[in-house]
Amino acid sequence: MENAIRPCALGKKNWMFIGDVGAGQYAATLYSLLGSCLRRGINPRDYLSWLLDRLPLATNLTVHTLTPASYKAKLIEA
Repeated sequence: MENAIRPCALGKKNWMFIGDVGAGQYAATLYSLLGSCLRRGINPRDYLSWLLDRLPLATNLTVHTLTPASYKAKLIEA
């Protein structure tokens, strides 16, 4: 467990003066997304590239298809 939170703990000092009040929430969201990729054995860089290609066309009804779990399912299908 300690090794899992080490990157976040080491970055705290660097992120203290990030400049925006909501930056902590954004960072937590990004860490959760990338952590989900790692748990599923997905390369985070490949997933983010795939996600950023599709995100501009997503709607409220289709955004659920852009999760790491959906990405992995599409990889298995292909």
